[in-house]
Amino acid sequence: MYPILLFDGDCAFCTASVNFLQRYIRPKARIIAWQRADLATLGVSEQECRESIQWFAAPGSRPLTQGRAVAAALCCGAVPWPLVGRLMQVPGVVQVMDAAYRLVAANRFRLPGSTPACRLPDPSTVGEAEGGVAVASAPASSTARGDSAGASAPASSTALAAPSGASVRARPSAPAA
Repeated sequence: MYPILLFDGDCAFCTASVNFLQRYIRPKARIIAWQRADLATLGVSEQECRESIQWFAAPGSRPLTQGRAVAAALCCGAVPWPLVGRLMQVPGVVQVMDAAYRLVAANRFRLPGSTPACRLPDPSTVGEAEGGVAVASAPASSTARGDSAGASAPASSTALAAPSGASVRARPSAPAA
């Protein structure tokens, strides 16, 4: 069923935003955490999903992202939201919406309802491990998402994002000299 909106299900702020969207705006769309979606079928990468929400209007379509995705979701919502969504798509306004989206996304860990998982990875600390598994240094206050208890990870550990979306812990890295 289309349209489809993918969001970051590990981020409490994003999840709270989606809950608001479903409760008050009620878009006629499937809303799925990207960690649970078949990204290959949709033709989108994990990295693209980490950077922005993704809106797919139809099978095989290129996704809308950032403010354009928000506007598309509003256009499928209950009255008066489609009007708001269309206004957000006006040239000039859409560029402002994209900039606002990037500002919120970059600071989502500072907003109410956020968790350490909301912090976007620092591009300078992201690399590749064996087997094509992305490696990102976890902030000291990072929460492990690999278990249902959400236990805190040691400050010196490195989080490995497994292809299935589960997190695993690598050996602690040596302290910087």
